[in-house]
Amino acid sequence: MTFNGYVEPISKSGQVELSVLNDTYEETDGSLTILINWNGVENPYSSIEVYTKNITTDSNDIAFDKRRIEINTASGSLTLEIELLDDDLIEETETFEVGLRHPVGVNLSSEPKVISLFSNDLEPKGNVQISGSIDTNEGSVETLTLARIGGTRGVIEVDLIITLDTASQNDYELSSDTVTFQDGEITKDVSLTIIDDTLEEGVERFSIEISTSDQESSASGSVSVTVSASDSQPTSQPEAQPQPQNESGGGSIGGSFIFLSIIMFARRYRVRQFSKT
Repeated sequence: MTFNGYVEPISKSGQVELSVLNDTYEETDGSLTILINWNGVENPYSSIEVYTKNITTDSNDIAFDKRRIEINTASGSLTLEIELLDDDLIEETETFEVGLRHPVGVNLSSEPKVISLFSNDLEPKGNVQISGSIDTNEGSVETLTLARIGGTRGVIEVDLIITLDTASQNDYELSSDTVTFQDGEITKDVSLTIIDDTLEEGVERFSIEISTSDQESSASGSVSVTVSASDSQPTSQPEAQPQPQNESGGGSIGGSFIFLSIIMFARRYRVRQFSKT
């Protein structure tokens, strides 16, 4: 039987095995060291093949395929380096197999090793955005939606900042002026209440911006808010004017009574004078 030009002797002797220092590595470790040991080998033309096989890795993760190792001494050892590639892909933990196969003149005494390769490239935290405009009235409750884009890893704290135009601080109320995105969250809502007062006011305007101090993310955008003119004061009613007295009314009655009293007095006076004569 032949393997890559090597003829396998009829008989085998000795043992050969493969070992690794660790079975977990990171991309940034650079290389994986494997150790091959053998002993009791009688045929000076013996050989073994070292190989790697992708399980979930690919050509972007390791730079080694296979290599034939000649064994021409009864015992000995050899170390090999398998290069680990540091790519910039965001990946889950990957695995590959490294082992020995196709022995010529020797016996295998070890099983293949499964190596776990951890990626050092983390998912980004993402950036938070807000945008739009709101036209509303006093007494209404609006919803502001903050969206996390480009990643969901970790916690991000975002501050809401109000910039007043024609509105005042007494015209609105936020349910919170700080929003915290937990790991995995992609949206957060904040309630905006427009205060219903009794003042006569024109159109009120203000805007809401966002910011963050997080070094791995950003917060950008704003929402403009316009509140329609509100509560006009009630129209003043003219004061009631006193009605002029009708001279032909109560005043004429009083005058007639006085006039009759004078006539009656005069008549009595004349009767008394007549009696005396």
